[in-house]
Amino acid sequence: MEQLSFIWDMDGTLVDSYPAIVPSVLQACEESGLRFDPSFVYARIIRSSVGAFLEQVAPGDPAPLKARFNALNDSRVDRICAMPRAEETL
Repeated sequence: MEQLSFIWDMDGTLVDSYPAIVPSVLQACEESGLRFDPSFVYARIIRSSVGAFLEQVAPGDPAPLKARFNALNDSRVDRICAMPRAEETL
């Protein structure tokens, strides 16, 4: 019997979490003395990941910056929305 498998890239396919992620990254960075343009952050994290971006820009140990991002992002879950036609896709 042949097995069929699917891999979903949920963000950008079914949900759009960037309205929560980008402001969280910007605020966490700003609180650490780092300022970035939102379009720069978006372009960087969409190419790799939030974690990779934060590791690259963190002044020293990235763990506190990542922890602050996670706390901020958790408080913005109401900004995550379904992509157009997500229901039909499922």
